Amino acid sequence: ETKNVNYGFDIALSLSKSFLCPNNYKNNNNSNCSNCSICLNIDKNNYPDIKIIENDTKIIKKEQLLKIKKEFSVKPLYGKYLIYIIKNAELLNKSSANTILKFLEEPNPNIIAILITNNIYNCLDTIVSRCQILSLLPNDEIDNNIFNKLYENSDKNISFSEFINKEI
Repeated sequence: ETKNVNYGFDIALSLSKSFLCPNNYKNNNNSNCSNCSICLNIDKNNYPDIKIIENDTKIIKKEQLLKIKKEFSVKPLYGKYLIYIIKNAELLNKSSANTILKFLEEPNPNIIAILITNNIYNCLDTIVSRCQILSLLPNDEIDNNIFNKLYENSDKNISFSEFINKEI
């Protein structure tokens, strides 16, 4: 994986915590507590209502997405949401992209999809058009940017909102 995908994945996990952490709303401070069992399990990639789809080969297979659709046909075990994260979304072949497209076109209010890609232009336009886009800085800009210094020096539990341009 490239640095940017890991960085995008860290942001995706922080975003997931912002939806799931029970203390986020209790404290009304827009940050994750990072101490509750939900946050700790998310940090360990051991939270049952979050599924991560990735592949080391050249494509993400349709079967992987069908499995997620089946697993997400039930209510969340712990929180309010079921979340799936697709790493390297540009690896969706036509068949798998069409499978996920149907899932995105008929959204369930308790299911959140997070797709991570290094190149949005390699994703199907129909998928992109159904997503809220958050653009992160490219690799070559990260190393010399204050944002990277904040990210690298953070404990990765900082609220994702600290890294999003609110003026957009």
